[in-house]
Amino acid sequence: QHEKHNAAQAMVDKHGMGDTIYRDEMGRQVEEPPPNKGKHNKVAVIQLSEQEKKDLHTGRTQKLEQENLEKQWRELKQSTFARSADDRRLEEIRKHELRHGDPMARYASSSSKKTQGGQNIVANQRRVYRGPQPKPNRFGIRPGYRWDGVDRGNGFEDRVLARKYSQQHKKEQAYRYSSADM
Repeated sequence: QHEKHNAAQAMVDKHGMGDTIYRDEMGRQVEEPPPNKGKHNKVAVIQLSEQEKKDLHTGRTQKLEQENLEKQWRELKQSTFARSADDRRLEEIRKHELRHGDPMARYASSSSKKTQGGQNIVANQRRVYRGPQPKPNRFGIRPGYRWDGVDRGNGFEDRVLARKYSQQHKKEQAYRYSSADM
């Protein structure tokens, strides 16, 4: 490979790099380079106002937050300057405010909340296995959400449950037999 590289370098040194040969779609040589279609698209960028550019770079959530903030400012402008102790709106705001060190805060945050967009979101919800129904076990433990549905046990759990259900069945049969004469 080193020899090939040296041979190619010697040819470039002897003849020079040469001019670029332009060809059309059929492979024939063309005197002028074809116009670059990509450049024209870049030049013809639509001129947008600053407000339109700002709108393009903000998402739906940011727009909703901005609208809610503007709504709060309008309400604040219309309200009186002095607030009394029985101000209902201020009381609602204080009720729904989460405070540091509040022992009930985790229960408030884990329940479903209404977001600004009106969608119900459940905070801190645990993931749950949603595959086919697993076999029952002694303790009623549900499988983890990553379980692939394959039982890799040695059958001990099945034998324990079978024995438990058979004993229950025997007791039930004995009770029916003893109470059948009455």
